[in-house]
Amino acid sequence: MPNTPASPPPGSITARARRAACQRRDDTRTPASWRDEDWAARAYAAAQNLADLLAVPRDRVRIAPDYSRAYGAWVWPRIIATDTTGHPHRFVAAFNDPARLLALGQCPACGGEVPLTWVRTLADYGEHLDGTAPAPGTFDHVPEFRGDPGHHADCPHAHLD
Repeated sequence: MPNTPASPPPGSITARARRAACQRRDDTRTPASWRDEDWAARAYAAAQNLADLLAVPRDRVRIAPDYSRAYGAWVWPRIIATDTTGHPHRFVAAFNDPARLLALGQCPACGGEVPLTWVRTLADYGEHLDGTAPAPGTFDHVPEFRGDPGHHADCPHAHLD
């Protein structure tokens, strides 16, 4: 009989550390350019920040490339948190800054997916979900809203004035 090491207990430091390492590899696997250590550390911190803010396990929060939004050569990370019902909640970390989490939602004028509100607390996100997103003709809640590439070309918010 082969001598195989026993699996560590699920809540042990060893098991949690291995899961965290696997999560980081999954989050930064593609595209290969994501292997920039600084980019990966900041995107990973943003995902952890969002998981903490929403009080969800980190394994229910994924990082994906958001090729439409970038700061120079840095693609903004799109962060998707999945709740217990399986519903995805979409966010971006503006400028790859873990402290600048923005909830994505539909533009009230064109229906495109754009940043609508900062999410600094769970209550911020709750207000967004309650329908306090900007209505057509109102001011922009976050500077990233106006001119965001998620707007349709004919949207009045599609371009910076």
